[in-house]
Amino acid sequence: MTAAREEDLRLIIGRLEALGCNELETLEPHWVHSVLVSPGRPRQSLLMWVFAHLCPSEFDRLSSVPPLAHPQKILQSLICMGLCLPGDIDIIEGSAPEATQIKFWKTCLDTIHHLQNFSQPGKKETSDPQLASLLLSHLAHSPHLLPTLKGSETSLVPEDLLNKYHAWQRQRNHTPVSESLKKLENHLSEEKEKCKPLEKWHETLSSEEHQHLQTSIEGALTSLTKQQEVLRSVHTTYIAPWTASNTQLELPTTGPLVEQAHSKLSSIIKDLKGTEEILQNCEELEEQKRTILKDTQHPSSIITTLHSLVADSGRQHEVA
Repeated sequence: MTAAREEDLRLIIGRLEALGCNELETLEPHWVHSVLVSPGRPRQSLLMWVFAHLCPSEFDRLSSVPPLAHPQKILQSLICMGLCLPGDIDIIEGSAPEATQIKFWKTCLDTIHHLQNFSQPGKKETSDPQLASLLLSHLAHSPHLLPTLKGSETSLVPEDLLNKYHAWQRQRNHTPVSESLKKLENHLSEEKEKCKPLEKWHETLSSEEHQHLQTSIEGALTSLTKQQEVLRSVHTTYIAPWTASNTQLELPTTGPLVEQAHSKLSSIIKDLKGTEEILQNCEELEEQKRTILKDTQHPSSIITTLHSLVADSGRQHEVA
């Protein structure tokens, strides 16, 4: 499967999920792809679901039509909506090429999505899907439609049927489809103008820059999550019990932080003891300094001291 085909399949799965389709057992890509391009009961169920959302009134009439005529009936209604061409019965039966079928499903689901979002609350003029379906029903059952489709004329709506449509439109005070489409086109143009700055911003960033930005954001989110977990753990274990209790909080006596605190405390105590010894030595030196200064002021005491030292030295030599 090509990259473009995979992208279309991803969009189809997104549409099915957004529209609330429950006709498939699972939205796993491989299974959805097999249902879309292979004939069978799952594909038939999905086709009927799509047809019921596109043409509710025609879907209700299927019960009165033989099952063998269902494909032709569905094709006729989809031709009126511009979703199929005459001769596209292979798309309805599921035997068309894979690319053609994928394009058909994507177009149908996009149409259902736009029909559901077409009516905007708060506006006086709204479009009723049932009324649009009724108009398509009239067109489909008109005796003038089939000859027009089979002939070589380019107009799909004969002149008399067009006049009937305008008369029906005036009688029931409905907004013409052309005006609704024109308003929708203008609204779409306005939305595109609003989106242009976003498109330019997207173009300024290369794929590598996008990847780098995404990686940075993911890394920051991961780091933030870890920090939140640590903060939550600390708050739950220590802060919350301490704030909610009148008793003294019992801190842990083991662990790397406690061991590190004990190590720093031992180092501080050791430094304080060393400082105390240095202070004692300084005091002794100061006392010796005062004694020396005192002796310098009394020379007789110095001579006496020298004599005593010489005498002590002499006695030591005699003993030796």
